[in-house]
Amino acid sequence: MDLKVSLPLRGLYQAIASPQRGVDALSDPHKYNILFIIRNHIHKDLKAEYLMEEDPHPLWLAIQTWYEQQKAVILPEALNEWNHLRIQDFKFVEKINQY
Repeated sequence: MDLKVSLPLRGLYQAIASPQRGVDALSDPHKYNILFIIRNHIHKDLKAEYLMEEDPHPLWLAIQTWYEQQKAVILPEALNEWNHLRIQDFKFVEKINQY
């Protein structure tokens, strides 16, 4: 989400948006500026994994896919744990239903 805010502020959002016909390709300084911004916003392990990627759009898509996979794996388990923790705060099930 930080990147979706940061790049448009700098006028560089077209680098992660889907390529369109008639739109000029980014110059090398813009590409490397965008890569720098993206790499500053991601975890160091992801940074190491995608170190050789030199085009911002494929890098963005790869990171987006990675996060979607993580969300699909981690979110259900985290929600389940949250529900169990919340239930443990009450001594009786009837009290849960009051809230």
